[in-house]
Amino acid sequence: MHAAARIRQQQKGFTLVELLVVVSIVSLIGVGLYSAFHTGLLSYRKIDATSQIYQNGRITFQRLQRDLANALIWHPEDSKFIGQATALDFFGVTDDYHEGNLTHTICHTRYELTGGVLERTCFMGLEALTQSSTPVAQKFCDNVKEISFQYAAKAVDTDISYQWQNAWPRENSEGQMKTLPLAVKVKLVIAHQGEQGREETAEFNTIIPLPLGGQ
Repeated sequence: MHAAARIRQQQKGFTLVELLVVVSIVSLIGVGLYSAFHTGLLSYRKIDATSQIYQNGRITFQRLQRDLANALIWHPEDSKFIGQATALDFFGVTDDYHEGNLTHTICHTRYELTGGVLERTCFMGLEALTQSSTPVAQKFCDNVKEISFQYAAKAVDTDISYQWQNAWPRENSEGQMKTLPLAVKVKLVIAHQGEQGREETAEFNTIIPLPLGGQ
C-alpha cells in the first residue's frame, strides 16, 4: 500500500501555478532577448547610415580637392574660373590613360546641385576646348540639402590678408577675372533618415587652397 502511494506521488504532474510561473519566466526571457536584438539592429542601421553619410562627404571633398588643386589659368586675360554660391566651373589638368599609358590632359570641370544630387561634369582633351559632345554628368553625392561655395580674395586696405566672397570673379573686377581665388570654402549638408523616420542632416565644412590662386 505504501509503495503504491509513493509511486502515485512520483507520477504526479506540474500544478497550474508551476506552469504559469514557467511560462512567465520564459516570456520574460523572450521579451528581453527580442528587445536586445531589436535595439542592436536599430543601432547597427544607424551606425551604418551614419558611416555611409560620412563616407560620401569624405569622397566628395577628396574629389573637389583634387580638381581644385589642379585648377589653372586659362588665359592671362581670363582665367575662366567661374564660382557661384552653389556651383563651380573651371579649367584644370587631370590624369588620363591613353593606350595603357598615364598622361595628363586638360579638362573643363563643372560642379552643380541638381534636384538634391551633386553632379560633376568633366570635358577632357579637345572636348574641353570645343565642348562638341555632352558627357553624362556623374552623380557624385545624393540627398544633398545644401552646398555652398565661398572664395578667398586678397584683401585691399585692411588688416587681414584675405576676405571671403560669394562669387568669383566679383562683379566689375577685371583683376579677379585674370586670376584664381586663393582658396575655396565648401559647406556640404547631407540629409538622411534618422530615428522614427525623421529627417536628420549632417554638415561638412572644408577649405581648399588653390596652388595657383592669386597669381
